[in-house]
Amino acid sequence: MMVSLDGYFEGPNHDLSWHVVDQEFNRFAVEQLNQIGTLFFGRVTYRLFEDYWPKAGRDPTTSKDDLEIAQVIDDIEKIVFSRTLTTVKETKDWKNVRLIREAQPEEIKRLKQLSGKDIAIFGSNDLATNFLRMASSTS
Repeated sequence: MMVSLDGYFEGPNHDLSWHVVDQEFNRFAVEQLNQIGTLFFGRVTYRLFEDYWPKAGRDPTTSKDDLEIAQVIDDIEKIVFSRTLTTVKETKDWKNVRLIREAQPEEIKRLKQLSGKDIAIFGSNDLATNFLRMASSTS
């Protein structure tokens, strides 16, 4: 999650234009993604990723860095936490995805105890805050 020095994740009206995505950031993203085995998503961020990354992975004009990111994201386990989504679906270029309708502290504890790579939260500030509360109560 990108956070400004003064603690903001996004600007007014969900503005993310201040996020700088360049070759240096993309290399950092690939390095980070290679350390991650599971991505936790909220509904909105999941939908953005689901809409963008499979297409980017098929597009011959996609940059080398974005092709690599698309492949890594496709391979990583993706867990979507949403009370409003009823299903998520896998496709040929969007694998390893499942939906959890209600996050339970016991489930988060179980996931944390699995061996393997790190878990990362890609989502809203609310999602991150809820998981931080759960993580501290299940330690």
